[in-house]
Amino acid sequence: MKVGVLYIVIGDYSKFWKDFYLSSEKFFSPGINKQYFVFSDRPIEERNNVFVFSQSDLGWPGNTLYRFKMFLSKEELLKNCDYLFFFNANTLF
Repeated sequence: MKVGVLYIVIGDYSKFWKDFYLSSEKFFSPGINKQYFVFSDRPIEERNNVFVFSQSDLGWPGNTLYRFKMFLSKEELLKNCDYLFFFNANTLF
């Protein structure tokens, strides 16, 4: 089984990425193959299971209103996942 995690890191929200990733790897569906699809306007450390896509800052409320358009831009990659989850940037498990 493969789980896709959708995550938007724009602007100051980049400060949440590291703690989110570490808590997700430890507590969210442990033992399950997870792939992270990160949409960001800043450099994010890529790992074997982290894919970072450049995303311009659409401002408020654009970043929220157009998130599904962001996700659909990577539809072919996302189809390889059995389940998809979107989490807000400040989520911890």
